[in-house]
Amino acid sequence: MENKNKLLNFKRGSISVYILMIASITATILTSLAIFVANNQKNSSDEVSRQKALQFSEEGIYYYRWYLAHSLDGKNQQQIRDFWEKSDPIGTSTPYNRVIANFDGESVGEFEITVTPPDSDSTIVLVESIGWTYRHPNIKKKIRVRFRKPSWSEYSVLANDVMRFGVGTTIFGPVHSNNGIRFDGEANNVVHSSVEEYWDPDTGSIKSGVWTSSADPSQVFLAGNEFPVPSIDFNSVTGDLRLIKTEAQNNGLYFDEDTYGEEECDYYWTGRPPPVWVWQCVLEERDVLGYHLTLRVDDKVEVRKVLNYQGDRSWETDTYRIITEKDLQVFSFPDNGLIFADKHIWVDGQIDTARLTIVSADLDGATDTDIYLQNDILYTNYDGSDIIGLIAENDISVGLYSEDNLEIDAALLAQKGRVGRNWYSEWGWGSWAYRAKITIVGSIATNRRYGFAWTDGTGYDIRTLYFDNNLIYQPPPYFPTGTVYELDLWEDIR
Repeated sequence: MENKNKLLNFKRGSISVYILMIASITATILTSLAIFVANNQKNSSDEVSRQKALQFSEEGIYYYRWYLAHSLDGKNQQQIRDFWEKSDPIGTSTPYNRVIANFDGESVGEFEITVTPPDSDSTIVLVESIGWTYRHPNIKKKIRVRFRKPSWSEYSVLANDVMRFGVGTTIFGPVHSNNGIRFDGEANNVVHSSVEEYWDPDTGSIKSGVWTSSADPSQVFLAGNEFPVPSIDFNSVTGDLRLIKTEAQNNGLYFDEDTYGEEECDYYWTGRPPPVWVWQCVLEERDVLGYHLTLRVDDKVEVRKVLNYQGDRSWETDTYRIITEKDLQVFSFPDNGLIFADKHIWVDGQIDTARLTIVSADLDGATDTDIYLQNDILYTNYDGSDIIGLIAENDISVGLYSEDNLEIDAALLAQKGRVGRNWYSEWGWGSWAYRAKITIVGSIATNRRYGFAWTDGTGYDIRTLYFDNNLIYQPPPYFPTGTVYELDLWEDIR
């Protein structure tokens, strides 16, 4: 009997241990499950808050884009400058905070915006936005974006006319025309046209918006072509020349002389008794037709008054060669980088760590003025520290007696006319009609059809256009850009 009781007690003890083990395991599992569920719930809740924080920071970015559009759309360059320099835009001097409410009007979170405004040599605005929820205020998301005003220098060539790029033309930047394009050279970037098809004046037939006469288009359009694409309002990139003129008058270099007084001295025969030769000097007024600017690496510019040059504004006879120039003066580059003349301008020389915009425009006169190029215009540095912009109210013309191997480092803009070289026939000008190579490092914006070569073989045999990417973010001083800020870089910081 005692043995039976011992056996019964042993069995009961074993069952109790077994039950305790099961209970312990069950409790452990349940506890772990509870912890797992709680952690999942917390992680899920945190992830929801992180996503909401990201949404709130994005809302800050889109709010600032709306704010820029609301404040600046339709404004001119001066009004945009005044906005950044005088009106204390939100987020610039101190961070800007804004509360976010749900559909019920309950405040659920916030974003904070910090803005770095553009400096005088840039179109870039940097915006950082931090968002968080009130439920989990320690969980924050930060976004940094870059806004910039799109520039005419988005393109190696921007045109408002029918364009033809012949054999021997190599272009390394994007090309756009609001009209049709025939491209027979080598395009290393995309070629865009705003038309589906157009009447080609050279062939006298209807052609596609972008086309080539080459038998192998893949050797021409190395990055492809696109058409039709939206047109670019060329008027929006011609800039407010009156603003540039005013700034040049106030803080830059401004030249507007109409006449130049010059003493003409010679012996004169009196013709009366007693007849004698008399040395006599007479002050004569000569018209100032333009200015010859020679840029120097010591941050100075030589300026000469042009009193006579070869030309009658006829393509066949106007060589733009200076015949008479007087009165050499040397000026330091102005702090604002602006040089403006109401007359024609001849430009050559080299700069070293300088940023200049040179404008020729007679805004109140009857004649649209030109810029003439005969000799090299060079940078010393190609990292964005050297930038030149040339704006002509009418044409930017390379003259007959230009260098055989000509390099122009600059952004060229012909507001009403064209960038190019006149047609000079062989029978009229001999070997001067033929030039070897022209290289442009920068960009070209031309209202009318561009060209440095002609179908009879005259002009520059080799034309190479290198796109200067520095112009996108650091255009020349006061150079024309669009007025709408676009978002072009997005970074998720944390």
